[in-house]
Amino acid sequence: MVWVLSFFLMLVVLFKGIYTILRDKNCSRQNFIFFIDRLSTLLVEHALQHLPYMPNIVVTPVGVKSHGKKLDARVGNIAMTSEDFN
Repeated sequence: MVWVLSFFLMLVVLFKGIYTILRDKNCSRQNFIFFIDRLSTLLVEHALQHLPYMPNIVVTPVGVKSHGKKLDARVGNIAMTSEDFN
């Protein structure tokens, strides 16, 4: 439980740091793109942790069985624009 709390606090510090950089009016275009990409990656990784998975076994080309997980849901996306909010 302690490691979960410390990991969560580390993420809070990371997000605060990224937000600070993104809000800085002197942030370069290159840094802005890098940190937006990093932030979106972290958010998608976190969202994927909440999807349902089921056990799955695959056989590799050399005949070895590998145990893993398979997505147990249909996932879709909806493109939204600023016009959708007017």
